Amino acid sequence: MLTLQCLDGKDQQFRTELETGKQAIFGSQPGNIFINELGNENGTINITNYDGQVMIDASRCAVPVAINGSVISKTVLSPPALMLIGNSVWKLASPTKNGYSNTSSNTSTVKKHFNSLIGLEGLQDFN
Repeated sequence: MLTLQCLDGKDQQFRTELETGKQAIFGSQPGNIFINELGNENGTINITNYDGQVMIDASRCAVPVAINGSVISKTVLSPPALMLIGNSVWKLASPTKNGYSNTSSNTSTVKKHFNSLIGLEGLQDFN
C-alpha cells in the first residue's frame, strides 16, 4: 500500500492510502475523493496503484498537474515522488519496514525537493 499526502497547499496534511490494484479518483463529484484544489468542479484525477507503480491520469483535470516542473496529463510514478496539483505539493510514499508510511520530512529536504520540482535554485544566505 502507498500513501499520497499533501505537504503544502489547500489540502495540507490530507492523506489517502492507495491499495494495490485499486483506483482513487480525486474530484468534486459524488463518489470522488474530495480535495480543495478541485473543489470548483475542475475535473478529476485518476490515480491507480499497480503494485508500487502509480499511474496518474490528469487528462480530465482543468487544474495543472506537474512532475519535476513539467505539466503532465498522464504519467507513471514510483515512490518517493513529489507532484504539484494546482498550487498544492503532494508526496507519494511507500511503507517503511514497520508497515507505516514515512511521510514526515525535515523542512530543508522538502524545500530542496520543491525547488527542484518547480525548477528554482534555493536561496542562499537570505536575511
